[in-house]
Amino acid sequence: ADTAAAEPSTEDRLRDLAQLGQSSYCSHAGMEKLLVTVRDEGLPKAFSRATQYRARKLVCGTVTPYGPVVYQCHGVGHGGELVAVPIQNPFAALWDGCKRSPTLASLIRIAHEKMPSSPSSPWSIIMYQDGVNPGDGLAKNASRKSAIFYWSIIELGAEALAHEEAWFTITG
Repeated sequence: ADTAAAEPSTEDRLRDLAQLGQSSYCSHAGMEKLLVTVRDEGLPKAFSRATQYRARKLVCGTVTPYGPVVYQCHGVGHGGELVAVPIQNPFAALWDGCKRSPTLASLIRIAHEKMPSSPSSPWSIIMYQDGVNPGDGLAKNASRKSAIFYWSIIELGAEALAHEEAWFTITG
């Protein structure tokens, strides 16, 4: 039996890979991370948008020794109505991030060994702001664009701060 005919060529596999991001936008780095996860861990049993939404709500509802990861702050909206704005609890997020990510825990541990944080010599926080459009980034009318605010710890170092995995989202 000739198995070569059953196997797609390298060129066909590359064409299939190039088509993955065509129907909706995903950055190349994001697609790589997704595909590596699927390769290493397999497909999740469910992955619809509704399932992803429930998963995010579950994670945002995490309660730590420092309180909930996300809590509701209230403000006044455009029409004068009271609106709830989800805000990240930085201490809870840092605790939860270190618990969930051995890489983040290692970054924090290494930074603390180099320069321990203390009341007399606290670490410095860096804040970022970015505009994010969950829709088509090339659309003329970016009506869904939001301002997103991030924070991180300067003492993690420039190499770590160059990667989104070292950023914490305060609100968006």
